[in-house]
Amino acid sequence: SSDVCSSDLAFIFTKCAGPCPLVSSEMKKLQDATKDIPLRLVSFTVDPDRDTPEVLQYYADKLGADPERWWFLTGDKPTIFGLVRNSFKMIVDEAENPQPGFEVIHSIEIMHVNAEGVVVGRYNARNELHMARLKKVVQGKMEPAEAQRLNALPTDAVPTDATAAATEGGPD
Repeated sequence: SSDVCSSDLAFIFTKCAGPCPLVSSEMKKLQDATKDIPLRLVSFTVDPDRDTPEVLQYYADKLGADPERWWFLTGDKPTIFGLVRNSFKMIVDEAENPQPGFEVIHSIEIMHVNAEGVVVGRYNARNELHMARLKKVVQGKMEPAEAQRLNALPTDAVPTDATAAATEGGPD
């Protein structure tokens, strides 16, 4: 059906003084770049004790999130931490002796999930090449497996012609 689509998922918390604003900014760029594509964006809080639905709604509104396409989800901490660790195989933990804004340790990868619910890609929100590839995957201009192959290359590797074309907006 037309409502079956791929999803991009991220793990954030609203009081984060570290990478969460960047992750949310990259999700916003994805939202804006994919207006005509059936893509669901989902941000899970990893700090559910503080991130109530009202707090998440305020955060979403500040970001300019489209509530039809970008959901902000919460739940109880054991369930969320279990989901992150067991379903997505990513790190999440409460920090020891945390400074304000650094209470939770978590991944900054955005997960790309196909319409069948299978994770087919992980993209580092701090890496411009990863984010460019994710956008191409969502737009149907690159296969997820090829994006992951390129993402696994050492960052200092000299790109081949095919890599350069795939990462710099070359022939589609």
